[in-house]
Amino acid sequence: MARFYPKVGEKIFLQALNESVRRLIDEERSELKLTKARIRRYERKYKCNFQAFAKRLSFEGNYETHEDYGEWSYFEEKAKLISDDIANYERLAAA
Repeated sequence: MARFYPKVGEKIFLQALNESVRRLIDEERSELKLTKARIRRYERKYKCNFQAFAKRLSFEGNYETHEDYGEWSYFEEKAKLISDDIANYERLAAA
């Protein structure tokens, strides 16, 4: 069919690509929401954001605090990467 109607085939391809990108954006937003919820748990537990927590970590040197630091820093980095991915996908969808 695309051989006979190349414009139709191109349009179908672009619509499918756009729909796939939109789904990716939705999936990434869901993952970002879960990741930010994990970050908020640490913010409530320590009553500060990650930067403030990292500064005072050396003064609170117990095992649990260091474990939380590792997990919290992971979720902070993950949230940044997901946000970057969403921005890239949105640029692709707008093109």
